[in-house]
Amino acid sequence: EVKKECVAECVEWLVEDVCLRLFIGMVLYDLQMDVGGGSRGTISRQFVRQAYHKCGLKDQAHHVLVRLLGCCPKRSYDVLEAFNAAEVFEAQTVRPCYMTELLHDMSLDKYVAHVEDFLRKHGGLTHEHHISHFEMVDMLTLRNNNNIIQAIFCATTQRMYMLAPSEERPAYTSSEALGRWEPSWENRHPRNPTILWQREYKDVARVYRCYGTQLMALEWRPEAAIEMGTRSKGSADLVGGSNATLYSFHRIAVRDHVAETIEKLSGLSETNRAHLVNDPSIRQEVMDVASGAQVLAATVAMASSAGGGVFGRQKGLIDTTPHLFVLTEREVHDFSIDFTSWRGSAVLPSFEDILDFWPKDLDDGCEEASASLGVEAVEEAAMASAQ
Repeated sequence: EVKKECVAECVEWLVEDVCLRLFIGMVLYDLQMDVGGGSRGTISRQFVRQAYHKCGLKDQAHHVLVRLLGCCPKRSYDVLEAFNAAEVFEAQTVRPCYMTELLHDMSLDKYVAHVEDFLRKHGGLTHEHHISHFEMVDMLTLRNNNNIIQAIFCATTQRMYMLAPSEERPAYTSSEALGRWEPSWENRHPRNPTILWQREYKDVARVYRCYGTQLMALEWRPEAAIEMGTRSKGSADLVGGSNATLYSFHRIAVRDHVAETIEKLSGLSETNRAHLVNDPSIRQEVMDVASGAQVLAATVAMASSAGGGVFGRQKGLIDTTPHLFVLTEREVHDFSIDFTSWRGSAVLPSFEDILDFWPKDLDDGCEEASASLGVEAVEEAAMASAQ
């Protein structure tokens, strides 16, 4: 408690109110860009081009806000009040789903401190190391009839852990709450997770970034895979008898950071490190179905065990399969993801840009605009020289 108070006082002194308002303003600016800046009927090509150039602005500001509020919980009311004031008094659009995401990430960041202490007592994490990534993922488990379960991918500066949160619903949660675990359940009385496995970074041979922004696969070195496969609990979770495990991250903007961390910590030099590659197999299937139409977005979602909608309850049946939704310039495609069938492909050629969702007509507009500007510049120079 003394350490937390000292950290809170230091952050209070370092981060002034104007800095906090700046981060809130960055998030609000991006949220207005999503709805066309209030002028949905008159969106120009230049506006769309600027919106694509500002991708990631909200994510970085959001991450800073979450970490600041984790260190200084007293500021939480001021931040939430600022968002409400922007919506009520300034007529700005603040999506309810973003506020839900903010509260969710604040609860998850608060749970990190408890898990870090737990790993130091029961997971062999030494005091000079800390958690660098703490992300919720969906993964295949061999412990329960090859079901997809929700887990926590915990990457520290020492090793990796796969954690399973407590499956028991706390008595104080609402009966209308979703069936899957939520970090808000651990706000008041945090419970210890279960360690499914813990592995060294050097055990990873390849890190696959699959198509989109959420899917990642880890291919283990043969000796590590054998050790994982011979465990009595069957928690190795190797897909299809291969040496790889496939994970789907809940948050969109974190997969690449986790993959780069694993690559850098897997060896002291580049020759000894795990290979970071872009997996072409899922992308190839998507492109075959798209039939030449450009892909504008791809995201992975999984049905909740409660609620309605497309994947809600239907005659007592619940769809627990992760889905990849692909938006093209023509239509929306829905792919069900079979974790047991994925294989790291060394046959298909890899592709350079993992996020090739930039609209092609924007590039054409840039070229036309630059060409027209070039002609105008030449004409102005000619007129100046003539005068």
